[in-house]
Amino acid sequence: YNPLQILRVLEVKKFKLITQKISDLDNQRQAPRNQEITILREIDSKRAKLKHSLVTRFPSRESEILPTSFGNIMRAFEEYPFRMYGADSIVLWEKMLSVIPVEYQDLIEESRTQIEFWINLWCLSIILLFEYLAFAFHYKLFLFNFLWLLLSPLFFWFVYSRATSSTIIYGKFIKSSFVSY
Repeated sequence: YNPLQILRVLEVKKFKLITQKISDLDNQRQAPRNQEITILREIDSKRAKLKHSLVTRFPSRESEILPTSFGNIMRAFEEYPFRMYGADSIVLWEKMLSVIPVEYQDLIEESRTQIEFWINLWCLSIILLFEYLAFAFHYKLFLFNFLWLLLSPLFFWFVYSRATSSTIIYGKFIKSSFVSY
């Protein structure tokens, strides 16, 4: 009964759009063999960027896509060790911590702290929005209420985008720890 399941449709649509673009580029690559090298390199470059985006931002199967991009990014890097090495990252992570150098663990923890900061700021801003709306309604401050309602979505979007970009960085640290050890 999660109301965010409505947003899952948008995430699945993004996933399908990227996979379709990759498929189209594959078809362009295989079409005529007399294409110039520069065109083939351009196609390969676009394909590589799309593949990277797909692997970084989405889980491997459409059925595992979550309603938010934040959740999909988290799921994508949690899946990485299983896709690459056949190992369950959740179970293996505790064992990995014993061999990862402390300096690298500090970097991982710092990137995780950034995610927590942005998520906490997002939650706090939602609470403040509801408090402000109640205050404005009680004291009939409709002009300020309107201004706040216009600026709040921009702020929510900014904080959420910072949280997702921090999650990508955190995922890179996690994935590289599996590669290194």
